[in-house]
Amino acid sequence: MMNIQRLLTLILLLSVIVIPPVAAAQDCAAPTLSDPGNFSGVILSIAPAEGVRALRPELPTTYYVAFDGANFTAGGAASPDGRYYAVPNGLIQTNNSADIRYVVQEIRVITTETVPRILARIPWQASFPVGTRFATTQGIPPVTWLDSQTFAFPTGSMNGEQIWQRIDFAASPTDIQPFEAAALAPLSPDQRRGLKPDGLGWAVYDIDTASQLEHLPRLSAAQTLAWSPESSRLAAIINQPDGTALTLFWRGGAQAISVAQIEAGQAIWNVRWSPDGTRLAYALYDPEINRSRLYLYDVQADLSADTCLDLMPHPQAVAWSPDGGQLAVLSDSHGESALYAFDPSADTLSRLSPYSGGLLGWFWGEEHSN
Repeated sequence: MMNIQRLLTLILLLSVIVIPPVAAAQDCAAPTLSDPGNFSGVILSIAPAEGVRALRPELPTTYYVAFDGANFTAGGAASPDGRYYAVPNGLIQTNNSADIRYVVQEIRVITTETVPRILARIPWQASFPVGTRFATTQGIPPVTWLDSQTFAFPTGSMNGEQIWQRIDFAASPTDIQPFEAAALAPLSPDQRRGLKPDGLGWAVYDIDTASQLEHLPRLSAAQTLAWSPESSRLAAIINQPDGTALTLFWRGGAQAISVAQIEAGQAIWNVRWSPDGTRLAYALYDPEINRSRLYLYDVQADLSADTCLDLMPHPQAVAWSPDGGQLAVLSDSHGESALYAFDPSADTLSRLSPYSGGLLGWFWGEEHSN
């Protein structure tokens, strides 16, 4: 009799519980597709084993800036204004099955204009193991731009000491000086903070005093680290007992706030700061459905908004416009894998180009060079 009473009581309680929808996204309306729109500047993309392409509003399609092969485009980077692309150049040397290396023989600086030109060919001597860990990358390290005409890259053998150098390619002759701070990557935009892995994880360093400030919690396997443009905050994806979390830290390494938490098996991709540092774009990737959803986080309001926009499942599917008003996104939500401009204020998408690789960035280019 007692068991029957308990069962009746449980049924009564369940009958008054309001069950939330299984998937709130069912009521989510995707951004409206608008007419193809004009845009300013240059958008760069990269396709492995192919190269780096550029898209400009005056041309109907993308064009190559640098072909992959002798150019190690995985280690290249665009200048902050997007006018130049610096890339290590050389050959892949196979000594034996356990010793395959990138051998960098020069660094090329290439313009991103409609007919790209090689502005500088800087002789170089460096080697890096292929497919193994170097700093925050697998294999070759990326070029680190310090301003619109200087960048950093290491010299030295993979079996010896690697020394980072600061290169002013616009100087005549090219000015190359040791720059140890570049090893603390990523550097904050003001170049006063840097990060370095050690046995305990990642530590934040003060560049001026070369002193360690704080250790970050254990990062996720993606090891995402992104400084805000004004260098006040650091976004990182950290491990948690039941998953991972996109978290903001102050410039000294102290934890500020958790932006998003996800369960194990899912991933956070495309962490991108807006140019003014007030918003943070990120995507939640679900491997079970192979789908990535774009979210925008308002730093001041401490609030994430679901854009209802599904991205292509790619870790380089988002780039902010230089003025922060739009985002370049890779999406196939309208039946075609393509590059779109997404306007979050109007909730609209405008098609720009067929898909041509992961996004490296959206820059002003020559338009705002002076």
